[in-house]
Amino acid sequence: MQILILPGYSEHNREWIKEIDARLKTKYDVLIHEWSHWENSSTLFRLKYEINQILNKVRDKEKVNIIAKSVGTRVLMNLIMDKDFLSKINKVIMCGIPTRFENETTRILYKDSLSLLSPSQFLILQNDKDPLAKFSYVNKYIKSINPEFRILKMPRNDHNYPYFDEFLKFL
Repeated sequence: MQILILPGYSEHNREWIKEIDARLKTKYDVLIHEWSHWENSSTLFRLKYEINQILNKVRDKEKVNIIAKSVGTRVLMNLIMDKDFLSKINKVIMCGIPTRFENETTRILYKDSLSLLSPSQFLILQNDKDPLAKFSYVNKYIKSINPEFRILKMPRNDHNYPYFDEFLKFL
């Protein structure tokens, strides 16, 4: 089974994806997506470009598990709206959903995309006091989409998500 990793925006997330790769590669084929602006700091984040790159990575895959963090969750919401991509999804783990700077259009995108997933294939890990979105807010919002979705309150007050054992348990 493939695992697609969609990290957070900042380049320091390379360490997080390296750790995921190290922990999961004995059981899974890990597909890491690095954002193009990591290679060229003068490049802005280009959503359509990143989506096309990711779609190319999974084109020949039958099924894929996904771990997405922060902006990676937003990119994932756009990917889910692609029917071919949606048909490849086995399980999804989202970490650190960043609601602090989101607008109504983004909230609708999350709602529309998440409503296409089954609760059995979906898990969210959200730090209790994540500065980009506290657990209480994310929990309320996600449960308004589907009260059956699992969301775990994690005991941290930052935007780091080193929950590799939780990832393995769910996948």
